Amino acid sequence: MSIVSRDFCCRFLGALWVVGIQLAAVGLAQTAAPKVQIAGTGAVENINLAIDEIVGQLRDGGVSVALLGSDGNFKNRTAALEKMSSTGAESLIYITLDLMAKGQLIHKPKLIVQCFDSQGKILWAEEGGIGTGFGGSEAGQIKRMLKSIQPKLARRIGQPGLPKS
Repeated sequence: MSIVSRDFCCRFLGALWVVGIQLAAVGLAQTAAPKVQIAGTGAVENINLAIDEIVGQLRDGGVSVALLGSDGNFKNRTAALEKMSSTGAESLIYITLDLMAKGQLIHKPKLIVQCFDSQGKILWAEEGGIGTGFGGSEAGQIKRMLKSIQPKLARRIGQPGLPKS
């Protein structure tokens, strides 16, 4: 290869690299960070089921959401709010899942979904229960609670705390 062609190749490849970096920067600038972060607390295998269902519902409704942390499981709401503030999100959906333990007849299982603004002020809260009857399996309890809370969340989409993207 001659010096001229080697020099040409180096310049050409250098120009392609610069164009690639510029295109990547434009793509990153156009991709907005999710406006809503989601976290929650509960037994890992159970809270993940609830979070997955709620994330799916919100995304289907046009809300830009992302899990806060690797799996969204934050035991402390204050820590979730502090972490959320560094992401640029506008609101935090915090899910609390409290199930009925086997053999426990007095405790009322519930799924609580709270929405906080970036300052930590609560905007709204919704609660889902299992309805009538005894607890049943944990998965069954979660499904019944999700069924009771999903219509309430659907009404919140597009309202404060759950903006459509």
